[in-house]
Amino acid sequence: MLAAQAAVLAKFDFTAWLAGLTWLGWGLAALQTTVAVGFIAVLRRSRRLIAADEACPSALIVLCLRGADPFLRRCLLGLLTQDYPRFKILIVVDHRDDPAWRQAEEIAGPALGTRVEMQELRERPETCSLKNAALMQAYRGLPAEVDVVATIDADCTPHPTWLRELVEPLGDPRVGATTGNRWYMPDSADWGGLVRYLWNAAAVVPMFWHKIAWGGSLAVRASFVRSSDYVERMSRTLCEDTMLADVLRRAGLKLRFVPSLIMVNRESCDLGGYFRFCRRQMLIVRYHKDVWLIWGHGLVSSAYFIAAALTCLGGACRGYGAALAPAVVAFAAYLASMFGLLAPMEQAVRRIVRSRGEPVDWLSPDKLLRLPAALLLTQIVYGAIAWSLPLAKRVDWRGIRYTFVGRNALRRENYEPYGGTRDDSSATHSL
Repeated sequence: MLAAQAAVLAKFDFTAWLAGLTWLGWGLAALQTTVAVGFIAVLRRSRRLIAADEACPSALIVLCLRGADPFLRRCLLGLLTQDYPRFKILIVVDHRDDPAWRQAEEIAGPALGTRVEMQELRERPETCSLKNAALMQAYRGLPAEVDVVATIDADCTPHPTWLRELVEPLGDPRVGATTGNRWYMPDSADWGGLVRYLWNAAAVVPMFWHKIAWGGSLAVRASFVRSSDYVERMSRTLCEDTMLADVLRRAGLKLRFVPSLIMVNRESCDLGGYFRFCRRQMLIVRYHKDVWLIWGHGLVSSAYFIAAALTCLGGACRGYGAALAPAVVAFAAYLASMFGLLAPMEQAVRRIVRSRGEPVDWLSPDKLLRLPAALLLTQIVYGAIAWSLPLAKRVDWRGIRYTFVGRNALRRENYEPYGGTRDDSSATHSL
């Protein structure tokens, strides 16, 4: 055995290995810098566009709940105080005994029966997620007068003009849906929260370029819902947003990103919660046509990070010196493409959030000191997630286990009413 290992090492061309790492490092750095700078430019050029009264279509806001999230009160109060001429709110709760039912009922108060309607989830198909089942119930029961359906997650706090900004691009008949995206500003300095912040800062960039919608702030034309196979597609998938752009494209419509609707999530998160959340988000990408491009980048970048770090460390210990320099410089450029662009992206997001009168000074000194180590931790944990994706078959979401059957089919394995203990540290989707 030792002789065989020695023979392999003898044939190993370290110079070629260093050259390959160098070129790959520069390639990844160039790719990440290009797409990130483009996204930052979009954020910096953006301005809040608020639809006038006459341009506001009749809207229905749908909120799907399983469990009472920490920010549910803020979310519902924000919805009830929307500055919008014609809208109603439909809350679909997984079960009548769910703790979210009583809390939503108390918050809605006098608006129940007028502005707000609450429904219990009536059917739970085994071929889709509970959230999709709730949305299908809402979509299939759309009143004829509704022109736009907006969805929001319970961890999202909508400002007064949220709905006006969401529907403004729908003035263009070529646009069939609009979306915002999430941004994390965790209150605590927990490692999980910082890792999730760094991962999400990187994730919003490909979501923009690959046109992946975010159900936390989403609006679709009711006419599109009624005439397309969107609801039918939802009946066999885990989420409603990832495959939306493809359905829109086949209907001759576009998905429009609304930069002013970068919505802040301030929840804390432990590493276990981040792992479950991130793995679920990456598995949901399987419903997008560019799934292997997105997964492939995760596989290659995580493998490069580990290989380059070990090579640079091992080479330095062995005294390779000058021969190692190009690979070290490329590795530094790769790290700079991630960490160096974080500050301008954070500043661009802060400008948007500050314009709504929301606090943005969340990066305390203790959090800043932890960020470099959190970046290293993000690469390691995300790498483990990325390499688990191709063979992953199951995902747990709010106490429910789902199994992927082939690429596009899904099977729910169990069901019970929500027990009151959250099984993941990010609401993201509330059902």
